[in-house]
Amino acid sequence: SLPKQGEPFTSTFTFSSAWNLPDGRYNFDYSAVDILDNAETIKHSSLGLDNTAPEAAAELGGTIGENNWYISTVTVSLSAADALSGTAGVFYRLDVTTGDVFAEYSAAFGVSAEGEHTVWFYAKDNLGNAGVPVSKEFKIDRTVPVVSKSVIPAANTDGWHNGTVNVGFSGTDGVSGISYCEPAKTIRLEDRNIEVAGYCRDY
Repeated sequence: SLPKQGEPFTSTFTFSSAWNLPDGRYNFDYSAVDILDNAETIKHSSLGLDNTAPEAAAELGGTIGENNWYISTVTVSLSAADALSGTAGVFYRLDVTTGDVFAEYSAAFGVSAEGEHTVWFYAKDNLGNAGVPVSKEFKIDRTVPVVSKSVIPAANTDGWHNGTVNVGFSGTDGVSGISYCEPAKTIRLEDRNIEVAGYCRDY
């Protein structure tokens, strides 16, 4: 019912559902008219609708080797964009698969521990809209492999060979594994203290 003369009148409605408007900023005009058709001067205002969480992104920096393994410390940089109410913060956790304990991101950070890593992250805007945590994986191996050689046939008791010698190479790597070892070398040269070099490469 309408208020009696001299009584205040208040009307409320939900802006977004009233006209089914998408997120964005809107300008609107309003005024009041009494029962005698006396109308006030039209007033102007604006408001923003933001029901969408910001999108967070992660960028990795470092020296990458083979098979997507980093061979250096990895720098993790997080960011987020929200074109409406703005980003309030970005939150992350590293290598934790259970629970929901996230730290607030303030600056890029480095990860140097060898092995496989996962960083989870999300962003929240100034209206409290929070994104669903997403993840980015990366792998680090900063240690060179250990190389071993085999000599066939074996030398005599005095350390000499009397024929062709084949020198083979093998390697071990406890993190990313061995990607390649140099092929065996055949030595036919007659000399003493012959040096034969070879290498293996990890991922």
